[in-house]
Amino acid sequence: MKRSALKRKTPLKQGDKPLRRTALRSKPQRPKPRSKLKPVSEKRSRENAKRREVKKQMVAERGGRCQWPDGCPRDAVDAHEVKKRSRGGSITDPENILLLCREHHDFTEAEPEQAAAMGLLKHSWE
Repeated sequence: MKRSALKRKTPLKQGDKPLRRTALRSKPQRPKPRSKLKPVSEKRSRENAKRREVKKQMVAERGGRCQWPDGCPRDAVDAHEVKKRSRGGSITDPENILLLCREHHDFTEAEPEQAAAMGLLKHSWE
């Protein structure tokens, strides 16, 4: 197929300016700076502050020792949720929190089937 240049219906006259559909800009426009994303929402930060208070109260009430079912002489470092937040549990409910040492908390996260059999984890339907 042979292509030819398009022809104008009316010729341009000397001194006529071509029509512009958009205004010309003298400088390229920079995009507006975006606001930075917050790492934690305000709601979550309030919930985390409440969780810290609950954990302090639990340490004072329960002596700050690991609550492993067979007994553990180490100090509790982590607050472990028996029913995870993703499964409908609350991170601020003292009934849902166990104070565990780091070794036992890592075990419950690494071996969920054994932890569930020991009563350290609950499913969403429980």
